[in-house]
Parts: sequence; C-alpha cells; structure tokens
Amino acid sequence: MSTEPHLHFEMRVNHVLRNPKKYLPY
Repeated sequence: MSTEPHLHFEMRVNHVLRNPKKYLPY
C-alpha cells in the first residue's frame, strides 16, 4: 500500500517535469 501511492506520485512528478509547458501558462 505504501509502494503503490509512492510510485503514482513519482510518475506524476516526472510527467510534470517532462511537460512543464502543459502546466505553465507561459
């Protein structure tokens, strides 16, 4: 249970770092 949410969080962070343009207005 502790590994599942951790992996999901890491994937989300990685996605944001890989696609900053999608989250940043500029």
